[in-house]
Amino acid sequence: GADFKPPNNLTAALGSYEGTPLDLARSYAPFSNGGYSINPTFVSRIEDSYGNTIYRATGAKDRKFDSVAIGLMTSMLKSSVQNGTSKGAAVKNLDGNPIEQGGKTGTTNESRTIWYAGITPEYVTTIYLGYDNNKPQGSKTTGGGMVAPLWGQYYQKLVDEKLYTPGKFEFLEDHIKNGDLIYQNLDLKTGLINNSSNGRAMLIRKNSRELENTGKYSNGIGAVIRRSGSSTRVPSFSNSNNASELKDMGTEETSVSNDSIFNKLLRKPN
Repeated sequence: GADFKPPNNLTAALGSYEGTPLDLARSYAPFSNGGYSINPTFVSRIEDSYGNTIYRATGAKDRKFDSVAIGLMTSMLKSSVQNGTSKGAAVKNLDGNPIEQGGKTGTTNESRTIWYAGITPEYVTTIYLGYDNNKPQGSKTTGGGMVAPLWGQYYQKLVDEKLYTPGKFEFLEDHIKNGDLIYQNLDLKTGLINNSSNGRAMLIRKNSRELENTGKYSNGIGAVIRRSGSSTRVPSFSNSNNASELKDMGTEETSVSNDSIFNKLLRKPN
């Protein structure tokens, strides 16, 4: 929905676009609402002197993205507030519990501009700080260290003054409830199942569930190759629940023959 024009070079992968805070807010709206682009309006409602609404902006919405894919990104934006550089933006409700929110910090070269784009189920707010002459702001000036806390203070004030009560990312909860998206405890380094304290709950598509336990590589890749050359049943399960998960995926346990992929790779030529 935003009118970004990516540069014709590899820096585009790093987000080296030019845009306004309004452009950025428009581009983050789908992560808040489940895949719809929004045309911003500056006047939301007009009331007469008696409090009667005589105009209300409806706001044009256009579905641009699959809500399952968007849900994965929304979950990652939530984790940035819970575990990442966006911690300074964390807001609590009147009961002292964390609200539903997500966000992404941004810091350009030499901190010439610093950004934060934050989402809740109802709103997107972006903040930008920088000098008019584009001079550096100092190495200690970052999106996470300065702009994210500003966003958090602003929203906390809205909540504390009872001007805003955040809701839930309903589209995300619906996909989790119906099984389109599931949580698995995965190892941050290997991406394999890890139910210890070193694992973290990751949201993934139901057909992308990991079946291998992180302990598979505890004895090195050599042990895996040697084991694959025998009649070993795969995949190995870390607990009994994984067997039912595998059945749900429509996958059956198979037997690795002596002509496994590892043997093919390591076989000496005749």
